[in-house]
Amino acid sequence: MAGMDTYPLVDRIVPGGLADYLTTARHDGASYESIAFDLRADHDITVSVETVRKWCLRARADDSDRAAS
Repeated sequence: MAGMDTYPLVDRIVPGGLADYLTTARHDGASYESIAFDLRADHDITVSVETVRKWCLRARADDSDRAAS
């Protein structure tokens, strides 16, 4: 299914929500690759590294203002 937005689906699966998960991981120094690995290991969610990168942009997980709060 090209173009399917999986973010809302994963957001419901990850405890606390995907934005907080990504922000915390990035703030702790996790790479996109390690986040993709952890999502699979911890939540049985398989996504590409590029998807994780796009999600981080969408969630503003790499923004210093949000990560510092």
